[in-house]
Amino acid sequence: MTTCMRTIAQLGRKHVMNLRRTLCLALATAAFATPAFAQSALSRVQVSLFPSSRMVATKGTSVDQPKFKTYTPGASVTVGFGRYFSLEGDVSGSRGNVQLLGNLGRRRSPAVLAGALNATVGLLPGKRLQPYVTAGLGAMRLFQREELGMQHGEMLQSANVGGGVKLMFDGWGVRAEYRYVGMDSTAEERSTFFGPDTRKAHRLAVGLVIGGGR
Repeated sequence: MTTCMRTIAQLGRKHVMNLRRTLCLALATAAFATPAFAQSALSRVQVSLFPSSRMVATKGTSVDQPKFKTYTPGASVTVGFGRYFSLEGDVSGSRGNVQLLGNLGRRRSPAVLAGALNATVGLLPGKRLQPYVTAGLGAMRLFQREELGMQHGEMLQSANVGGGVKLMFDGWGVRAEYRYVGMDSTAEERSTFFGPDTRKAHRLAVGLVIGGGR
């Protein structure tokens, strides 16, 4: 986990690609290992709703690439394999938030739609308080906003690493987590707002967990 955090912290395309290869290998290994969990099979399925979620993206190297924050409510589905390992798919979105965007003045940030597939390891499975660590790969769509220099939508590739904690009761619970995200534009013509840099973001989310028990 520490190695993954140091890798993303370099914020270079090379490091994001290396993390992608590592996570793809981990997911492939989990797929081959699934028969070993045949007796427990899909031991739990959980749905999480995140009405409170906030992402803060750092600024780029240009004055036209300011940091921005946005509220990104979302949801996820988690499928558990055995006691410790699970895969989670999540989706989130935002219409943007009015804020001060550096030299661009007070404007609305771009609308966002994001998704990711994450591998999660539970540290205290079966307990009421369940800390976990997670890492994953995903994509993010920034929609056109001409006043920010975005003449067209822009697709980003992303990688994230983080952790959180679930407080579980009988069939439901609450959840809080933090993720450190690296983002890189795949567009041939990158917007002046996002730019060619690999940007980083911090995401904090609090939500409700349904299903799975303890």
